[in-house]
Amino acid sequence: MTKDEKEIAACKKVAEAINKAEGTDFTPLKAQSRAPDVVLRSTSGRYADRLLEVVTIPRDVTMREDNSNILRLEDELRMSLLEAGVKGCDVDLNIRDEVYKQGIGRRAIRELAELIAAEPKRESWRVTGVELRPHSKELSRKLYSVRVHYHPKLRDVSVCAGLGGWIPADGVWIEEAISMKLKKYGGPKAVQDWILVIGASLFVDAEQIESFRSTHRQDTLPFREIWLVSPFHGVVPLKRSL
Repeated sequence: MTKDEKEIAACKKVAEAINKAEGTDFTPLKAQSRAPDVVLRSTSGRYADRLLEVVTIPRDVTMREDNSNILRLEDELRMSLLEAGVKGCDVDLNIRDEVYKQGIGRRAIRELAELIAAEPKRESWRVTGVELRPHSKELSRKLYSVRVHYHPKLRDVSVCAGLGGWIPADGVWIEEAISMKLKKYGGPKAVQDWILVIGASLFVDAEQIESFRSTHRQDTLPFREIWLVSPFHGVVPLKRSL
């Protein structure tokens, strides 16, 4: 998926959550202007447009950068998994910086797909880079970890690759994502009518979300609304305008 397609996909999930909560009929469209990124438009014309700006946590390259090595890894692993008969799961790759710069070879990608296909289809499992060494030296050298989550209602396969590293216990990464957009557009007044959509892979966990909520009152946060979108936690409202 391209950067624009990933932004639209994240905003579609937010639109679905808003429609369910408010009884609206919004659908996301790529904005024609340079900012914000996406417009939620009512299919019936009954509701005014809502403007969405998309950002990711600073450590996540999956949406922030349109990197060909990352896109190739995600696409080729997904196709290899489908060819191996793997369906109904999210695969999260915690990659080293070397992958971002140089990619992973096709043989190693096929080996990873074979490894995932051979594992029992339990709800969630994880393997570290060290544990990958007997299967592939290249995978062991280039991946911190691989997480696989099976979902009974999911028919397709989703692959998400992001830079690895330590994960904080507090909400600092969410705060940094918000700050990035405030600095870009000049402060709270410039974005007061926008909805911020924070895209994240599994780098943002439940502990960080709860820490952020406990230290930030909604009326002190910028933007009209703030939503977090993650393949594991789904769509999480961090600020609502209702």
